[in-house]
Amino acid sequence: MSLKPSPEFHCRDNMEAILLLAAMVYKDPREFTSVAELRPRLLSGRAGRWEIIRPTGEKVTSDRRADVADLFRCPFDQGGQRVSYVLVRNLQTGAPMLVCDHHPGVIIKAYYEPAPDGSLRPVVEEEVRETVRPDLIQAIAAAVADQLQGKER
Repeated sequence: MSLKPSPEFHCRDNMEAILLLAAMVYKDPREFTSVAELRPRLLSGRAGRWEIIRPTGEKVTSDRRADVADLFRCPFDQGGQRVSYVLVRNLQTGAPMLVCDHHPGVIIKAYYEPAPDGSLRPVVEEEVRETVRPDLIQAIAAAVADQLQGKER
């Protein structure tokens, strides 16, 4: 009962929640073009009233602004950004992929995958940094640079 989720689990959970919320806000996942734009939309109430239950059983609602803001932060991110995650695009489908590049030895990716009922469901996975495709490494670097300059792809 005293066990706490690891920072990796917390980050994975955040990324899944962001994709779930983006699916509620946007009709088409390809409309999700900016994590930095989604965050204030969820915090300001422009996305309507919502509630999600995290895998830990914790409830996050649109009324609890601090909890909503925490969804956008990786526990390993020591920078001053309000958003830890970057958004890159699948070049073939245009679908968004969230990426966290703050974990030693791995990156964490979250993307949509078709579910058996035809809907889209979030999938979150870790990939050993040395095995990440060069085109994805370049896309992550470009997205991080854009984020630091205050713009996103």
